[in-house]
Amino acid sequence: LKQVPMYEDSGMAFLKTHYYGGVKKYQWTSIPLAIHGVMVKADGEVLNNFDMSGSDFSRFPLSSVERIEVLHGPQTVMHGGNASAGMINIITEKPGYDEEGFIEFRGGSWETFGSSLGLKGGDEKEMVSYYANGAWDHSEGWRDSSGYDLYRLNGGVRKDFDGGSFVKLSSFFSDSQYDLPGPLTFAEWKSDRRAADPDYSFYNYRQTSYGLNLSAKGVIDDENEIKFETTLSHRRDRFRAYQKTAEYLQDSPFDNYALSITLQYINTASLGDFDNEFTFGGTLRWDVRKGYNSYLYPTYVWKQKEDQSRWTMGAFIRDELFLSDFVSVFGGARLERLMTNSESLQNPSRNDNLSAFEGGVNYRPYEDTKIFAKFARFYRTPFIDEVSYTSGNLVSPERGWSMDIGGDVEFLDGFSAGGAVYISETKNEIYYDPFKFDNFNLPGRTRREGIDLRLAWEREKMAALALSYGFVNARVVNGEYDNKDVCAVPAHQAALNAKWYLMDELFVRAGCRYTSEQYTISDLKNEYRKLKGYVLFSLGVQYEFTFNPLKGLVLKFDIDNLFDRDYCDYATYGSNFYPAAGRSFNITLCWTF
Repeated sequence: LKQVPMYEDSGMAFLKTHYYGGVKKYQWTSIPLAIHGVMVKADGEVLNNFDMSGSDFSRFPLSSVERIEVLHGPQTVMHGGNASAGMINIITEKPGYDEEGFIEFRGGSWETFGSSLGLKGGDEKEMVSYYANGAWDHSEGWRDSSGYDLYRLNGGVRKDFDGGSFVKLSSFFSDSQYDLPGPLTFAEWKSDRRAADPDYSFYNYRQTSYGLNLSAKGVIDDENEIKFETTLSHRRDRFRAYQKTAEYLQDSPFDNYALSITLQYINTASLGDFDNEFTFGGTLRWDVRKGYNSYLYPTYVWKQKEDQSRWTMGAFIRDELFLSDFVSVFGGARLERLMTNSESLQNPSRNDNLSAFEGGVNYRPYEDTKIFAKFARFYRTPFIDEVSYTSGNLVSPERGWSMDIGGDVEFLDGFSAGGAVYISETKNEIYYDPFKFDNFNLPGRTRREGIDLRLAWEREKMAALALSYGFVNARVVNGEYDNKDVCAVPAHQAALNAKWYLMDELFVRAGCRYTSEQYTISDLKNEYRKLKGYVLFSLGVQYEFTFNPLKGLVLKFDIDNLFDRDYCDYATYGSNFYPAAGRSFNITLCWTF
């Protein structure tokens, strides 16, 4: 995904990407993150929160994940203002009615341990299937006061019909509690990178959520179908901290309610002699955030009510016309209206009419080769609490355009390569001003020019090698911060990963990842200390038992940050540093039955 700024919040961590044998594997870090411009969906449910609180992407046990799809670049036309930089789609639903399950136990550094359990099955005759999974994790954390406890439950039932129609109902529950170590000054980091912020007696965050998802597909005939998705959820957040120097106790509880509905009509009728796929749909979303920020000082109490709400109504259209077996052209557009209200502001209401469109061409000269070119206009909807208290106004949505040219090819025996070049510009990009303690729209535009390259080779049950490199020149191109680098964007990133089978049941994997230096978040003038670049190494081994009675048992051992590199991958305005974890190991035992 293209590098974009991420927001400082009560929970900060990242979705990390590892390349094993040319295939992207994802692991969730322990603390959630408010992701800027990247939509994350799981089995049709959008996991992004509508406010800046962290989304609990650890809700699904990794063993339950069937596959992960990644869409690069703006996906605003089909998915709205949360997908201006791309989309990650997590699929946990495995096809079929066979009874199967898994049980997993894991443990590692810093008193980290947990377990997962999952079951699926069904009745093929009745065409009814079900799934259920749950997980629990505990850790004391790498740094002091950085432990967490996670509890997750997911389940669903699906009824299929002849012809491809189905109805699916699923539900989820998640309870997550995090101790937050807070930032360190540079001197404190270098003195003891595992220390917590000494100015806080306690600093913690809890998120409890539950909800229902209903999805359906109705196949009318060979050329027409309708899709429907809706989610209703409630989330309770509570952030608490005691700051010693200012002698205040902060208590911020919030209740968040969300209802989203998406309806699509898809037609695959030919246009003359050309195959064609036409999609038309609409979305309706209602979000409400109720709560308050409370600060208790020795001499007075300050309390601010933060009731906020938003209605989102949109319609979209997309068409792909196949001019031949090798060439298709596509285009689409989206219109959306936002009606936002924040009672704590001087000007509490704002209405925005937004539009996005895209167009491009796909060329597939061979079965395993694809070349594409795409132009898109996109927008990003602000988080509902991404407001400006200084001006008393709601911030404006971000708007921009992007051009991408790239492709993928498989050649020789087991080789694959791919890449893309892109350029994008964004105006009204939203940043946090640490001196005003406020959000604002950046005067001027930001431009990103980049290239992504990847090369991989894999021979089944023998070995695999994957190399990737990304470069981006991200700068402000006019306005007050003209010609300054965009914060939190490293210019260079590279990764090399390898896997070698010692036998059919046993392989060793190793990897290294390089990230270049970058300016810290909110350092718009580029005048503070940069985060230095770093190289990280990882090592792992996996053995799969193939003989009874241990058949289906997999044993994994992994070491991250093999050489215990002292580095920092997240900091704000050159003074608040969040040191990253040192060397860690993890042992996993998973039995599939």
